Amino acid sequence: LREIGHTVIEINCEIDAKFPGRGAEPEPEKLGELSRAVVENNADLGMAFDGDGDRVVFVDRNGRILSAEQIAVIMLAGGVKGDVVANVECSSVLDEYVSSYGGKVYRVPVGHTFMVRKVVETGAVLGVEKSSHFSVPLNPLIEEGILTSIYFIECLAKLGDRISEYIPEVRPIKRLKIPVEEEIKFEVAERVKEKILERFEDVDTIDGVRVNLDQGWFLIRPSNTEPLIRITSEGVNEKETYKLLKIAEDIVLKVLKDFRHK
Repeated sequence: LREIGHTVIEINCEIDAKFPGRGAEPEPEKLGELSRAVVENNADLGMAFDGDGDRVVFVDRNGRILSAEQIAVIMLAGGVKGDVVANVECSSVLDEYVSSYGGKVYRVPVGHTFMVRKVVETGAVLGVEKSSHFSVPLNPLIEEGILTSIYFIECLAKLGDRISEYIPEVRPIKRLKIPVEEEIKFEVAERVKEKILERFEDVDTIDGVRVNLDQGWFLIRPSNTEPLIRITSEGVNEKETYKLLKIAEDIVLKVLKDFRHK
């Protein structure tokens, strides 16, 4: 970044496999130091990478941590517009922005390899995962934090002081984990999918089951690594988000109860 003319202020950039500064994950609750540094140094943005450098989270000039979807919208607004690949956990604010210019969002399962493959298959201009993996036009086959940063900075420069016009408001998201025995986890998830397909119309089953409603959406998917089922909900406000979470939880618990007593 310095080589292309940017002033860089480093925080926790010493190589140490133990990650003593903030840990390996760029989680929002660990980025307070970065947010303060951006404001105190009057910087244009802050960047936080994960341990192996393939994910990156950005902080705006006001110290606000941007979500993956907000980052994606900025890159679309200041860069190339077109179709987008996003995993099933990504917010619907991304769909709304892409549809505003006639684009399409292709949903893929959680996992950055699915994202990259779909970008290549569809010719999408951008790939985004909730975990802040990105596939950008500079080289869509490589999800690399520095590459993403260079493209993001380029898009940011084109927008100038108008960036606030494009950053969508983050909608409330709630998550819940329901313990389920490993030996029945996937069978329960399959039965949940059947129940949901009977009850709802706009359903995506590419990874678990995601139900899209006017007031938001919820996602139910079995963990691939733990004995549990994960539920995620996003609503237009806190009340609707909790309501959607409760609907999803009730469905899972009912199926689980029936399954255990059959």
